[in-house]
Amino acid sequence: MKTLIISIVLTTSAALTSIQTYAQKCKFAYEKEDPISGKSTRGIAAPIKLPPIGGYEYWMIGFNQVDDSYYLDMTIRLYGELNNGLNKNDSVMFKLANDELITCYVQDNVAPQTNAVAVSGSLIVTTTYQAKYTLTKEQLIKLSESNLVFARMNISEKVYENAPKEKHQKKILRAAICILK
Repeated sequence: MKTLIISIVLTTSAALTSIQTYAQKCKFAYEKEDPISGKSTRGIAAPIKLPPIGGYEYWMIGFNQVDDSYYLDMTIRLYGELNNGLNKNDSVMFKLANDELITCYVQDNVAPQTNAVAVSGSLIVTTTYQAKYTLTKEQLIKLSESNLVFARMNISEKVYENAPKEKHQKKILRAAICILK
């Protein structure tokens, strides 16, 4: 009987600790009021893919709120010199763990930014895209209810894909939950 009671106490304690850890305060990249319009703005970011040690390629997703509306930021750095820009209405698609699909569209044309870095006598060329995408509250709620397991981004006529690691899936889910609070 003592073993059963100890087991129940330890299980309850572990559950409460994990709930408390998950319910920690959200850390926004920014949270402010626009001095001219008076609109409240805030944003939070999470990685889809981080570069390996010594690497440069990455995908970041950001959820942003302006008063009661939302939009999605994506920053993606890819190897090579890519001259194709993002056209208005190019899409990014997300597949969630519950098999739902979410499609967001670029709000304006975006030109790529190409950079070159010399490392150990070699030249590494990367291209970065930073774009704002449409995002409805309904889409954001779906992103807060199920892990993002796959992303597909269209850049003009090329398609780039990425499957976030489990730890990044959790960070994306947490960021979506935070921006909805």
